[in-house]
Amino acid sequence: MLRYVTLAAAFLLCVPAFAEDIFRATPIDAEQDSRLDKIEFQLERLVDQIADAQDCNEQRIAGLEADAKAAMANPVQVVALKPIAKAKPTLVSARYSTAELRSQIQQARPNGWQGPVFADVSPRSAAKRHLIGGEHGFSAEQINGLSQEETLILHDLAPGHGSKIYPMRSRSTVVAAVVARAAIVAPQRTVERTVQRSSGCANGQCAKSQMTGRSVQRSNRFRLFR
Repeated sequence: MLRYVTLAAAFLLCVPAFAEDIFRATPIDAEQDSRLDKIEFQLERLVDQIADAQDCNEQRIAGLEADAKAAMANPVQVVALKPIAKAKPTLVSARYSTAELRSQIQQARPNGWQGPVFADVSPRSAAKRHLIGGEHGFSAEQINGLSQEETLILHDLAPGHGSKIYPMRSRSTVVAAVVARAAIVAPQRTVERTVQRSSGCANGQCAKSQMTGRSVQRSNRFRLFR
């Protein structure tokens, strides 16, 4: 009997010692555990983003390597065309040429000289000398190539008489002559054949990688702190 009493007393003495080893969580412990869960979640997202960026870079590098191989197989060809010499400015004299005066004479009197209409000159052999300078204003270069008949018609239609044929062009006539004589040359362009470059990622967006084995495994256990 004494033996049982002794064992009971020893058990009662040992119970407080075991009771001291039992932990009971406090609100502070729960708050710390919640904070650690948030940190682990943020770390998991960061690892996912890093892995996605690495995958996208790998795809871009692969695309650039493929472009480089295609460029080596199909190099860019540039065909340079010879430059076109610039056209020199066309100078148009303010005076009509002999050919232009002859054309006006023929248009005005298609049947040739039929006698004076507005004025005559005597002697008629002096018609060219009479047309040079003075009131009529023609130059020797303009009328030296005309025939006697053309000279008489020109005198009849010259300024001061018929006033239908003038030695000088009007300003608008000069501009029209410059435009008519100017050569319009279309610029030539260099022909180039280029190799189209492709992006490593479709539409510039790389697909997110499968994160198998990359994410940090979160612990769902309840942490106990002393």
